[in-house]
Amino acid sequence: MSKGTLFINPGSPRSNWLDALAKTLKVDVEVVDCSKSEEYIKLFPLKKTPAFADSEGYKLTEVLAIIEYLFSLSNDKTLRGKNAKDQAQVMRWLSFVNQDMVNAWVDYVFYAKTEESKLNASNTLANQLAYINSELATRKYLSLDEYVTVADEYFFSWYNGFADVVGSITSEKYPYLTKWHEAMKAKDTVAIALSKL
Repeated sequence: MSKGTLFINPGSPRSNWLDALAKTLKVDVEVVDCSKSEEYIKLFPLKKTPAFADSEGYKLTEVLAIIEYLFSLSNDKTLRGKNAKDQAQVMRWLSFVNQDMVNAWVDYVFYAKTEESKLNASNTLANQLAYINSELATRKYLSLDEYVTVADEYFFSWYNGFADVVGSITSEKYPYLTKWHEAMKAKDTVAIALSKL
């Protein structure tokens, strides 16, 4: 039985991967393209995606909150982290990607009007990717060494957009990040689903 409706923007890395996440977690939700739904506009007048609503009137926006709620509906907690310390690391990386990195991307794509401001935003994102590359030199995945988490999947959803801003993510410049990306494409179900979009 459906737990509710997940409204997504298929072109947005903030929401285009949540359908695959819900399926991985075995959470039965109806996934609806927000641009094709009058109900979405009535329920969410600010038109923020992703958004979630159930039949009892419960509504939720903000990707990190929706991720947390999907986990609450699932018996599978591995992607979230197996203990409190692992979960804190997962939340740390989700927050870093969602705030720091996405803000640099938004600055570049939407707000940078001069070549200098575009270069500044691109350099900020390049520094963040270099930091992640150095972190991945010490472990296999973004949050933990042992297994993929939802933080890896969320970062993967943004990967191509980040690469566009910095002019590509090459193995020469980001060897560990490139290795991580190839591993994700090869075996993570959410990443595989995103690779087909």
